[in-house]
Amino acid sequence: CTIPPLRVIPPPELELPVRKYLDGLGVKVGSRYAVIQPTSKFFTKEWTPEGFAEIATYLAGEHGLQVVLCGGPGEESKLQSVVQRCQEEVAVCAGISVGELLWVLRGAKLFVGNDSGPGHLSGIIGMPTVSIFGSTDPNIWRPLGPRVKVIRKEPMEAIEVTDVLSALSP
Repeated sequence: CTIPPLRVIPPPELELPVRKYLDGLGVKVGSRYAVIQPTSKFFTKEWTPEGFAEIATYLAGEHGLQVVLCGGPGEESKLQSVVQRCQEEVAVCAGISVGELLWVLRGAKLFVGNDSGPGHLSGIIGMPTVSIFGSTDPNIWRPLGPRVKVIRKEPMEAIEVTDVLSALSP
């Protein structure tokens, strides 16, 4: 018995509203963008806002990617903490649902984020994914997918921006 690959299908009724939302943020259909998810349900699984801001600045400045910071309901202040540290302009998708996030991810070129659900979604849909781990064991909890890279150090604050940049390299 062969188990078919896992597929995640975003709710069709959310496609147009998400496209309009992104368009309002300046992220046009077909544009090159990266998604950064600097949040997690558990603060112990969150890398530093400074680190995420440096990655956003690098992706925008060195690779010409628009950067979209994503977070779920109640995570707006965490997103703003990253925005305040960025040297480049970023778009902020705050308070979005899982279904909306799937549509945001579908158009992105890559994903960088903490050990959290959005990293699993990006891995499953086949997007280049860098997932940042601290105390959680990635041998058990890593996102699945052919293009997933995991960075892990304890304490999580020991992860350097250069570690993430190395994982972004092909």
